[in-house]
Amino acid sequence: MSILSQLIYYVPLALTGLILLWLLYLEVKDELTSRLALRYLLIVILINILQIASQVGLLYWQLKKDPFGQYLLPGKSDYFTNIAISQSLSLAWPLAAALVIILGLILIRKVLKSTIIDKTDLALITLTFTAVGFSSITVLIGGTFIWMILVQVFAILKNRKKKTEFRLKMTPFLLVVAFIILILNNFDFYWKLLQKLHLE
Repeated sequence: MSILSQLIYYVPLALTGLILLWLLYLEVKDELTSRLALRYLLIVILINILQIASQVGLLYWQLKKDPFGQYLLPGKSDYFTNIAISQSLSLAWPLAAALVIILGLILIRKVLKSTIIDKTDLALITLTFTAVGFSSITVLIGGTFIWMILVQVFAILKNRKKKTEFRLKMTPFLLVVAFIILILNNFDFYWKLLQKLHLE
């Protein structure tokens, strides 16, 4: 992997990781609003778009300067076009999955007539889905809910009383699990695990 390729991969990864940590800090300080969450969601989407454009641009430049690679460019082959579409789908699929989940949660809110999940959570679902990528969405959802349930059970046992109504606060769990997945994405054992679970 060339230095330029490493920069194109690691700089967006680092920026996204820093955003997740910053949002977690704001959440802990109780300063994270839905407006801020939406703003950072747009930043993460923009980071992904710039990364995809850079990867596709670098590939085009590498193929253009290679005598054999020129035969893989549009007009002579569908190779480059297929790669560009595949890279674009790496952003489109997580956004589509987030939309489906959000619509389901909005429906649950309307049926239950309760704000068990707020707008910040909805924005953070989309942001974390985009950050981890489509292959890791199942791990993100599973890890978030398992951890959230364990913390809620521990809190109930510790207080020895159950509140009649509480709002499900997903934000801190989503952010921490997404950050962990960003780190795990760099290790082969994680991808082998996804393959075994047929999630890749």
